[in-house]
Amino acid sequence: MKANYHWRILPENPEAWILAQELNLPDEIAAILVNRGIKTAVEAAFFLYGQLAELHNPFLMKGMKEATSRIFQAIARKEKMVVFGDMMWMVFCRWSCWSRPSVLLAARPNILFPIE
Repeated sequence: MKANYHWRILPENPEAWILAQELNLPDEIAAILVNRGIKTAVEAAFFLYGQLAELHNPFLMKGMKEATSRIFQAIARKEKMVVFGDMMWMVFCRWSCWSRPSVLLAARPNILFPIE
């Protein structure tokens, strides 16, 4: 399967370097955060380490109810699942999987991230 996208590596950003130093993050993670508009240590800490109660209700997103129902239906039927995501999604999933490992173990999805 041929990918229809191309990864662009942006030039080094001094804001990313500062963020990496302030939060002791790998340079690559800090660069991703800065490139996505998360530029301060406070914003990054909230994004990476925020509490569940501080987040918006995910069911306000269009299609979330249907997507959730479909995932639980697939788990109940022991269907195979493939989940696609980018680096930002991976950070979210890391938290999500740690907070609810029983869901991840029941689903046993194949998780794919774009690589070139």
